[in-house]
Amino acid sequence: MAETLAIAKHMLRKKERNDILDNNYCRYTTDDHDTLPDWFVHDERRHNKIILPITKDEVTAIRYNLQMIKAADPRKVAEAKIRKKIKAR
Repeated sequence: MAETLAIAKHMLRKKERNDILDNNYCRYTTDDHDTLPDWFVHDERRHNKIILPITKDEVTAIRYNLQMIKAADPRKVAEAKIRKKIKAR
């Protein structure tokens, strides 16, 4: 969940979104390994990993935010929303 939110955060900008989408189309997307030797296929699976444009710090920050949201008391959140609606009137 945190990795998905971090990638979504990067995809808000058009240039970064285009870069992420362009990096997904490469010569390694097809699995035509019928004629290749087994050792080569095994080596390719081990080393051809998708490199995401996010850092561990971003993921941990988003994880922390998600934990804080989950830890919030639902009653207090509901009361705050009601107070906000009353003030808006």
